[in-house]
Amino acid sequence: LKARLLRLSGLDRVLLGRSEPIEALRRDILDLADTDVSVLILGETGTGKELVARALHDLGRNADAPFLALNCAALHPDTFEAEMFGTAEGANGRLVAASGGTLFLDEICSCPLQVQAKLLRVIEDKEVLPTGAAKPVPVNVRVISATNEDVEAAVAEKRFRKDLLFRVNTLVLSIPPLRHRRDDLALLSTRFLEEFAQVYEVAAPEITQDDLAALMAHDWPGNVRELRSVAERRVLAVRRGGGSLAAAIDTD
Repeated sequence: LKARLLRLSGLDRVLLGRSEPIEALRRDILDLADTDVSVLILGETGTGKELVARALHDLGRNADAPFLALNCAALHPDTFEAEMFGTAEGANGRLVAASGGTLFLDEICSCPLQVQAKLLRVIEDKEVLPTGAAKPVPVNVRVISATNEDVEAAVAEKRFRKDLLFRVNTLVLSIPPLRHRRDDLALLSTRFLEEFAQVYEVAAPEITQDDLAALMAHDWPGNVRELRSVAERRVLAVRRGGGSLAAAIDTD
């Protein structure tokens, strides 16, 4: 129980916020972490999709097993099998090395169609055939996927296989954009300012009323990732003896 509570407090630190959408997301993660079902994470760029995937892994029963994150846009059909499945000469592929753990497919809608077919085969058969080998090798990974695209539109445009979608979307988690959780802006800003103040060895600046007004007025197209950058710029300005959060936001 003590270990579990420590891990829950870790989840609170990773998914910081008190708004209802974030509270609901944390509850969903805790409910799903101990299962092996495939999860599709939806969210805009910068909302923290990989953080959610890692939380599902770290709180699950196989937390000590590997977590393999793949950027699907970078997967190439010509080298995919050798890199992921390994070779008959004895070089283990990345999927074999990750067996027993989690396979995180980031930006899955950007995956080349040829690679999608190969991934589908691995997920369905739970085995891979190393390049040049005669016998397949069993693999057992939990599949967690993420995208910032409209998946149904990608299927309709024939950029994403419908059968692969049905394999990865057993359950769907949606991460709210930062503009829909403005109640968390002050808390997140304080956390990031303190974090970067430690990195740059300066005193963390306080958030003024003008700063707060600027935080609330901004639309945050880059979401939490953008807010982190703003906080870092603010702390760097402290080292030069000036600045404000409002000024840091205006530089975007």
